[in-house]
Amino acid sequence: MSEQHPGEHPGRRPEPPRRVTVRRSPRYGVFIVGGAVLGALVALVLTYSEPASEYGYAAALGYLVVALGLGGALVGALASVVAGIVLDRRSRPHD
Repeated sequence: MSEQHPGEHPGRRPEPPRRVTVRRSPRYGVFIVGGAVLGALVALVLTYSEPASEYGYAAALGYLVVALGLGGALVGALASVVAGIVLDRRSRPHD
């Protein structure tokens, strides 16, 4: 008796190996959320490193979190696009 591997049909020739390109890409959401969190942390540090203004810490923190969080998300998105370009250039064909 001949030994058959799963997925093989008797009397059928195996397919020749195909050449494929393995592409790696970054997880864009992780970069964007990471940038937003980093911006919020910078806003927290900036808020409490200055003396209280007439608006108070909560208002200053709120404005800075929105502004720096959005800026951080934008920088994270840009970093993920750059990382995607670099990883795409490094992709190569595999057998």
